[in-house]
Amino acid sequence: MDTKYCYTTNYSDTDSCHVLLGKETVDNLHKNLEEFNILLKEELVKKHNPHLPDEYFLYDFEHEKTMDFMYYGDAKKRYYGIEDNGQKYIHGLNIIRKDTPWEIKDILNMLS
Repeated sequence: MDTKYCYTTNYSDTDSCHVLLGKETVDNLHKNLEEFNILLKEELVKKHNPHLPDEYFLYDFEHEKTMDFMYYGDAKKRYYGIEDNGQKYIHGLNIIRKDTPWEIKDILNMLS
């Protein structure tokens, strides 16, 4: 495959992959994903399973979020990020519980 599909991986598990991209690379990401998904199907999947009907091919990569900052905890599927629009994204971390006093919530929000 072409090296334009090689990215530095920060995190991955069974259903997601976080890659490190420069700002200029993000602009080309959607075009590269379309091409990569075609190559994935034709050069990898069909090579190992040539009789797989197209309607059973459900393995497409897609771009979900662009983050400016990411923090990864020590446990799998636990991370925190700030999207490029400033929105906070928390996955698997209980940073602020419902019963946390509002003063502590304010402090934690200022830290993030």
